[in-house]
Amino acid sequence: MKQFYRRLWVPLLALFTVAFTAQAQIEPAAQYTTLTATQLMAWTPTGPTAVPANISTVPLAPRQNSLAPQLNPNMSFSSKVNWCPDGMNNFVGYLNEQPQFNLYNFTHWQYLDVLTWFASPVGIPCRPWVEAAHRNGVKVIGTFFTDRAGFVALCQKDASGNYIGAQKLVDVANYYGFDGWFFNAESPMTAAEVTELRNLLKRLQVIKPAGMEMHWYDALISTGAVTYQNTFNATNAPFVQDNTVRVSDAIFTNYLWIYSGTFNVATAQANALGRSPFDVYTGADVWPGRNPQQLFSFFNYQGTPNTGWMDAYYDGGNLAAPRTSLAVFAPNITYNGGYTTFNNNPADYASFYQNDVRLFSGDDLDVTTADAAGTWKGFGYYQPVRCAITALPFETNFCVGQGKIFANGGVAVAKQWTDMAKQAIMPSWQWAKTGAGTVRVGFDFSRAWYGGTSVQLAGSLAAGANTTVKLYQTKLPITASTSLDLVYKGRAAGASSTRLALYFSDNLTTPEFLDIPAVTDTLWATKTFPMSAYANRELAVVGVQALSATAVAAYRLNLGKLAIYNGTPAVVAPKANFAATSTTVLTGQTVTFANSSTNATSYAWSLLVAVAPGSDQA
Repeated sequence: MKQFYRRLWVPLLALFTVAFTAQAQIEPAAQYTTLTATQLMAWTPTGPTAVPANISTVPLAPRQNSLAPQLNPNMSFSSKVNWCPDGMNNFVGYLNEQPQFNLYNFTHWQYLDVLTWFASPVGIPCRPWVEAAHRNGVKVIGTFFTDRAGFVALCQKDASGNYIGAQKLVDVANYYGFDGWFFNAESPMTAAEVTELRNLLKRLQVIKPAGMEMHWYDALISTGAVTYQNTFNATNAPFVQDNTVRVSDAIFTNYLWIYSGTFNVATAQANALGRSPFDVYTGADVWPGRNPQQLFSFFNYQGTPNTGWMDAYYDGGNLAAPRTSLAVFAPNITYNGGYTTFNNNPADYASFYQNDVRLFSGDDLDVTTADAAGTWKGFGYYQPVRCAITALPFETNFCVGQGKIFANGGVAVAKQWTDMAKQAIMPSWQWAKTGAGTVRVGFDFSRAWYGGTSVQLAGSLAAGANTTVKLYQTKLPITASTSLDLVYKGRAAGASSTRLALYFSDNLTTPEFLDIPAVTDTLWATKTFPMSAYANRELAVVGVQALSATAVAAYRLNLGKLAIYNGTPAVVAPKANFAATSTTVLTGQTVTFANSSTNATSYAWSLLVAVAPGSDQA
């Protein structure tokens, strides 16, 4: 990846300058969430460089993907997506809730398969992001990105000839609960050193647990030279497959490609080795001005005007026929790439979230609509959503994991914060609207049931018009004891002009509607819907529909919580989480207490006072 950095040192300098500004906003993560190669080789789970606070205990959620409920069923799950923001330790390297609102955030897990924690020298993913990814069925892999000396150190052997570094890499990933490693070797080595590195990779394939993945970057070749191939071919194939021996699980290829030959060569090479073409992640560096795959832009692909570079990934433009997988480098462009000032100005959150929606839903910010020629279609045009909502109970509070308020049970206090570990399961589509109503949909950062956000529908409704918004793709078996709880808030008393739209697998065209009762704007209301009428059916899509028999000039509805469960809702034990601006208090000093505890109906403060000997203070 450094090839382009050497070529384009001015943009790189600008990137690091912005990243440093964002880093200055963070309370740094615990030391040793990044390691040197030397520290890795000495690492033990009880040693000084182990960080227990960074251990994730959230398992990887299973997925049950289905094409039928997609907005466009003519797609494919064969192609995988590796998401690789540049410099994760710089702008999200935290372990606990941060007192800033304007940190980098991400809400589109349903399109990803792997998140690469791109950091150096040895980048260990931070727990909040691993937990959020795992809840959505997304794997997270760390990065080994060092100079020649670091790779040589990694390949040291013990007295029995075993590769010490291979076991250390597995041990670190197992200890922290993440899913593998990305190897980025961009410093020349000797041919003998490369042979040792390849043998270490082979050893990893033997000792790693099932499900752990090792990805290789297209740079170093067998001679020891750094020569980017920009595809998968005979030159870099030895780092993926050596005859019948598996060397790596995937390769992330470099970015200087523009024509279909890139994909023809890659698929032919993979097939010749007996490997899937989808083990090849064809790289796209989307940072402005660096490579042909610029975000929100197009090239005339093979002489065809207004053809996006993403179309090259599909045979003849057929979305059901992808040619390789996709690796996206530097998609944090929406945060610190000049499209927003949010990284320096918390008030500009709307532009950041709008551009992140644009990233996946296209220039029109709606993944359902046909995109005009020459416009950015969004990754959601090409990729189906993955489904990790496969078992009951399912619950979401629509919290994006940051905000300018913090609410608990609808009671909110002003507070700037970010914590990806608190992120709820996000809507599968952001956003997917149909109908004639002029209703907008998005996250509301001023109203929340829990955390910092709710989902808001707002706008106007003409008489008889309606807008349907599909929110979640699910695969949930409904029984006679299933119920659905909705916590919501409307603009004013009277008809809510809203109903739930539930699509079942046996009829994906005609939803079942559940009317949402009226509520006043000052209150959050909870409505429980028995689902027994739909027993023995599979719930495939959950949406809402805004409609009215008469014109509504100022329609608004906020969704604060959605829960689907069998029997009675599980009672979750209260979790105490209090903070104070000072723990040593002087007479007359003002102290602010912050409360983000959950699942409790009342709270009590206890102030323990220590009085100095001989003092008359009480």
